[in-house]
Amino acid sequence: MHRRAFRPRRGGGRAPLADLEAQAHENEIGRASKEARAESVAKRIAEIGSAKRGSPPEADPVLKELRHIIDVRTEQLARIRALYEQGRTSAAEIQEAEAPRK
Repeated sequence: MHRRAFRPRRGGGRAPLADLEAQAHENEIGRASKEARAESVAKRIAEIGSAKRGSPPEADPVLKELRHIIDVRTEQLARIRALYEQGRTSAAEIQEAEAPRK
């Protein structure tokens, strides 16, 4: 809301009491509006924060994808170890599979 600055009327006299009361009323409405908006924003931030903290890890898409990657890498390593036990691959292949990827 736009604030009106106090301006005396022409001729150097003061603004009538009605103008001052109207300006005070506008200021009060503006202040109440800002307080309500700030309260609403704070409430929404709290809701979002509690929703994130309260949600189960399974609901997080990033964690879901990371779990999938871990499962795939674990299966790969198990297959390479089985091939090593059969004599179809080298120990270097196991070390490479176990090494962190960049």
